[in-house]
Amino acid sequence: MDRSRNLAARAGRWSATHRRIAIAGWFAFVILALLLGSAIGVEEIKDEDSGVGEAREADRAVAEAFPDNPGETVLVQSRSGVTADQPEFRAVVDDAVPSSSRPRTSSTSKAPTPPAPRAGSRRTAHRR
Repeated sequence: MDRSRNLAARAGRWSATHRRIAIAGWFAFVILALLLGSAIGVEEIKDEDSGVGEAREADRAVAEAFPDNPGETVLVQSRSGVTADQPEFRAVVDDAVPSSSRPRTSSTSKAPTPPAPRAGSRRTAHRR
């Protein structure tokens, strides 16, 4: 039988004659590769960078216009004709702001209406 000098053939012959050592070596290699891979970590690309061409540009524009964690907006609307400059409306807004000031992603909350005018100050109302 003619012995080959080819590296792959020699490795195959050695693996055939040393089966248990070869299998244990492969298991050790796989475990070592998994441990090293998980220790190094993974760098994930953003969804908006995964496309190509114009689709990628559109994804980037959407991601820029609509962030992943937008702030919460609450619409307080009067159906009884109360306007935003009346105390009844302001009381409802003031009630809504403290109850929504505990969001999970934001630490600040503010009322959408300007502060109430102080006594004796002049304030001009802008109406349509």
